Amino acid sequence: AAPAAPAAAPAVDAKTLEELHGPLGEWYAASDLRARHGAYPETPEALAAWPAFGEATEQFLAATVEPSAPRRKRSRFGKRDATTTENAAPASLETKRLARAQREALAASQLTVVAPDAARQL
Repeated sequence: AAPAAPAAAPAVDAKTLEELHGPLGEWYAASDLRARHGAYPETPEALAAWPAFGEATEQFLAATVEPSAPRRKRSRFGKRDATTTENAAPASLETKRLARAQREALAASQLTVVAPDAARQL
């Protein structure tokens, strides 16, 4: 099988190259990429022209940047978290009483289905 093509080097400004050069170099020295790509560039300018820059940067960011946490749903009850039931708005006793009465009325109004054989026995 042919080796994978190296990742294309993204266009990066000089300030970003300077900020990235040190931390990327430290990470690169401990990575397995060094065996494949050789010595790390000594200057930020050389880093931009380095053939392994794209691949090394991608792997460095994947290893060092934490993924963002999933967004949580905002509650309509102020600062409460709507994604959990333990923080749900407390129901008042009146609300609980009305809900129970509605459930009982619904249960009483539903028709009972009788199997055809059972109807003949009645």
